[in-house]
Amino acid sequence: KFKTPYVAILLTGAFMIFSLFLKLDTLVKTASTVLILTFLFSCVSVIIMRESRLQNYRPYFRSPLYPWIQIIGILGFSFMIIEMGKKALGASSFLIATGIFVYWVYGRIRTTREYALLHLIQRITAKELTTHLLETELKEIIRERDDIIKDRFDKIVENCVVLDIEKSIPVKEFFSLIAKALSSRINIEQSILLELLLEREKESSTVISTGLAIPHIIIPGKLSFDILLARCKGGIYFSPTNSEIHAVFALIGTKDERNYHLRTLSAIAQIVLDPNFEIQWMAAKNKEALKDIILLGKRKRQ
Repeated sequence: KFKTPYVAILLTGAFMIFSLFLKLDTLVKTASTVLILTFLFSCVSVIIMRESRLQNYRPYFRSPLYPWIQIIGILGFSFMIIEMGKKALGASSFLIATGIFVYWVYGRIRTTREYALLHLIQRITAKELTTHLLETELKEIIRERDDIIKDRFDKIVENCVVLDIEKSIPVKEFFSLIAKALSSRINIEQSILLELLLEREKESSTVISTGLAIPHIIIPGKLSFDILLARCKGGIYFSPTNSEIHAVFALIGTKDERNYHLRTLSAIAQIVLDPNFEIQWMAAKNKEALKDIILLGKRKRQ
């Protein structure tokens, strides 16, 4: 009636009653062993999370002298547990086995989880083993931790088109890909959109800095604005002096969206100022990972 977790309370109570029949020193050692195990697994977890190279793993605190602190911790805590004695080890093993059993028969079928260890194995074996659920979970954790409230820019990026190109291509071919991808979304003929992009580039280069370009055009109509993200690992040939553009933000909007157009340019400028932006952009595993770099980028939200 009051949604009281009576099953959990009864089970916890049963464990407490059972513990009353244990010798005090065994009880203390068992409790200490379980606590020490949490410290040990914390050290193991830091190593796994760091070595898995998860893009959305962005802790505030970074452990000094990594990984030596963690290795010393694992060895030290393991020694302490061994010194606790057989009774404490047996009781702790029973508690751990019970927890694993409950998870396996109850929790596993009621939740979908992906583990950092799987990402580490994937990295070592170079085989596709994950569905990137963990990256999504970490993204939501960061949003909650940093109190990030989605604005219009976030919502547009979440639903935008992303081009991930392997080979090197000339700018005209690249603009053709943009026109093809966006023509149906903004209700403009592909040929007209391509012509507008080429004309804008002739007026003045939209290359902002080394490896980055932001082509932006005004289209006829009202209340229309869209963004296209693109990564070209081989490089887009914009001009003889700008032949290796790897990151592109294409902004397409109507005249009445001009103010928001400028706000979007400001948001992108803040994100790409991150000294690690280019490294993260080139290392992103897929299109969703490219979006995450933008969605979790440091900027002022409006």
